[in-house]
Amino acid sequence: MAQQTQQMWVARPKKQPYEQQDFYPNGGAPFNPPPEMPVSRPPTRPNRERDEYAYSNGHTNGNTNGNAMSGAGGGFASLGLHPALVRATAAIGYSSPTPIQQKSVPPAMAGKDVVAAAMTGSGKTAAFLLPVLHQILLFREKGALPQRRLPGATVLILTPTRELASQILDHCDRLSQFASPPISAGCVFGGVKMGPQETLFRQGTDVMIACPGRLMDHLENHGHYATLDRVRFLILDEADRMLDMGFLPDVKKVLRYIPGPFERQQTAFFSATMPREVIELASQITRGHSYTAQVDTDRIAAPAQTVAQTCWEVSENAKQLLLLELLKRGIIDSGCICFCRTKHRAKRLTKYLNDKGINAVEMHGNRSQAQREDALEDFKRGKVSLQSALKPLRGYS
Repeated sequence: MAQQTQQMWVARPKKQPYEQQDFYPNGGAPFNPPPEMPVSRPPTRPNRERDEYAYSNGHTNGNTNGNAMSGAGGGFASLGLHPALVRATAAIGYSSPTPIQQKSVPPAMAGKDVVAAAMTGSGKTAAFLLPVLHQILLFREKGALPQRRLPGATVLILTPTRELASQILDHCDRLSQFASPPISAGCVFGGVKMGPQETLFRQGTDVMIACPGRLMDHLENHGHYATLDRVRFLILDEADRMLDMGFLPDVKKVLRYIPGPFERQQTAFFSATMPREVIELASQITRGHSYTAQVDTDRIAAPAQTVAQTCWEVSENAKQLLLLELLKRGIIDSGCICFCRTKHRAKRLTKYLNDKGINAVEMHGNRSQAQREDALEDFKRGKVSLQSALKPLRGYS
């Protein structure tokens, strides 16, 4: 009974000033965070603004095998990329390929299937986009692609979340900015109207970035306009999530729509982590007659090397107070993502922090796509200090 009374009292913070009820186990005394227990520390803590483009700008310490790799031997031109792509990498700010790009781009350009794993922020998105954009440009020059657009897409990229799909689209647009004629790309995901996506299918596109659920809605439930017959390149981003027990059925359904008049030529699996059981599953889906280049697949479910991990041991009903104090004292800096178990907890935590003067925003499935995009953009630009979410937002720089 006493415990229930304490919980009810903590749930009404507006009745007394914060200083008088900081941490009720101390009887209202000022709250001192418990001692931190470091789990792991990175060699250097990256800035939150560093994304995959900044990572390539002279930063080449991300080899997950621990071997010394450097881009000093040549820039992106040394990979044999199309001049339009080399020009784009220079305009973006790439100075040299990252380790994952050095390892995966050449075999992918040679037409081989690729299974790749590297830490978040290491340049995986460019690693799978550059080879397919290169081959699209070559196919055009050789006349191997139709002069006019046909329904469907040449490249299909499957990704688990809407935000990742939007991020990949932005990367694709930036990397293909000097292609002539322009390389077209579009997204297919839930939370928005299906009409523009139907138009994308009907008019055709070079690159289609899709979430499996909404893609299957188009393929199964909304008429014959949705076709994947032209797909020559299949890419699975965040493959460890796409191929787990929850995503595999949808992925296999999508694969049944791909063969069409063109044999699927290439498959690429890219992920932040790559457990061995997922590697085995990926090898079953890639073409048996083609070599599969395994890149950094010995990095088995390891945490990102650029992330510091620290543990604070605290009671359940004091977690919000602990988080608030850590934020106020600067022990946790701005740019914090707090993962909650339920949507209700994410909403409640956001309101609690906003009431305490911390600019926070929530991110979960009950928010509209526009709200999610606005929240993510405000967070990336530093307009909000904390984002509460339901699951790890992997890939969001």
